[in-house]
Amino acid sequence: MSLYLDIFTAAALILCVFAGYWRGIFKYAVLLLTSLLAVVVSLVFTQLTTENVYDRFVKGKISKGLESVCEAVDVEKTVNEKLAEMNVDITLDARSVNEAFDGTTRPSESIKGLLESRGLDTERAEEAAEDVFSQVKYEAKRRVSVDIDESVFNSAIKQAADDFDKQSAQIFFALSRDDPAYAAELLEENVVRGIALPIVRVLLFFVYLLLFELAARAIVLIVGVFSHMKLTVGLRLAGAALGAFKGALYVLMAAYLAAELITALGSVNNYISLSQCEDTLLFKYFFAVFY
Repeated sequence: MSLYLDIFTAAALILCVFAGYWRGIFKYAVLLLTSLLAVVVSLVFTQLTTENVYDRFVKGKISKGLESVCEAVDVEKTVNEKLAEMNVDITLDARSVNEAFDGTTRPSESIKGLLESRGLDTERAEEAAEDVFSQVKYEAKRRVSVDIDESVFNSAIKQAADDFDKQSAQIFFALSRDDPAYAAELLEENVVRGIALPIVRVLLFFVYLLLFELAARAIVLIVGVFSHMKLTVGLRLAGAALGAFKGALYVLMAAYLAAELITALGSVNNYISLSQCEDTLLFKYFFAVFY
């Protein structure tokens, strides 16, 4: 990973310097301005449309995957099976389990309180609660691995499952509901959406940037900006310097988008691992600005 990031950083800088030298300062300055304009417009469009695009084209797919997980994970059954395995002579009904999880209290604390209310001593209740918590967590993660495909958006669900402990109160609250569709809606809104939206935002930005950049260059080409200007060595060298500036901006933009993803997905995830980036040019000179 670190080698690829260094190659990307070096290639972006070298190509922009070469392009600046080839075109000269004046023509390249116009292209730089069009690129900056494309970046600004792309950022604006991205902010305006991300949630709408997510709701229309992504949310349904993610919710469907979540619903299949919610249908497969029976919290009441899993809890009672684990209690029986531990020789705890208590059976919890669906209503009790449903009421135990409020979406704010840590699940093990909820289970512990529920078991204590049924007469189990504090030490035994705490031990049983931790084991039950671990069992439901294992079952939920296992079902995610089985029922969710590997598409980029459903990878957000897998990431949410990997961060189970951070979101455990919300996840247990949703899984203990009787309605899988409602449970999926809760999980999408409170757990997965915060991870999936940045992915959509980054992808949309690249799409918009490509479209606006191509449109801007087409306009410059049609207008024929500085097409007949004679290029001197001085103009080419000045263009190369401007190219270095543009390359740095591109790398800075890439670092910003990487920071967006890492902030949403966590420091270690399926897309980028911070431990693999710390010695790279991108991280040392660009990424740290944002993260």
